[in-house]
Amino acid sequence: MMQAIKYGVELSSCNHNDLITVKNCIAKLCLDDNSLSEEQFVVAKYKQEIFGFGRLRTYEDCQELCSLGLIEPERMKGIGRLLTHELIQKSDKPLFVVTVIPDFFEKFSFEAVGSYPMVIGQKMEYCIGSLWVPEPYVAMKLVK
Repeated sequence: MMQAIKYGVELSSCNHNDLITVKNCIAKLCLDDNSLSEEQFVVAKYKQEIFGFGRLRTYEDCQELCSLGLIEPERMKGIGRLLTHELIQKSDKPLFVVTVIPDFFEKFSFEAVGSYPMVIGQKMEYCIGSLWVPEPYVAMKLVK
């Protein structure tokens, strides 16, 4: 994987040790923890410390950008944008996201959709039933 350095951050593929840290962060942030595997993730590191990550899940007919997270002090510094851009570049099927922050994803040409593959519908149901937040969940598709 090509490494990107910006803001003193290195984006890289996730290895086994990284995945342990990512899993702990996902639990703390109450993100989707279903079927996690290291090859799905891109991690953002500074001096070998992980402080952000994002995931690209591949299904038969689409992909899903999910489990995007940053540790609290590193938010609002552009790292989420770097991770999102990297995951979009890696995608090779129609790309969806289920999110409570649609404004963030609109900047990348994602649009809210009412029609989506069954796996994205299942993700919506999972999020609504298991990952409660006060904001409504929105399914979005990348429109290139």
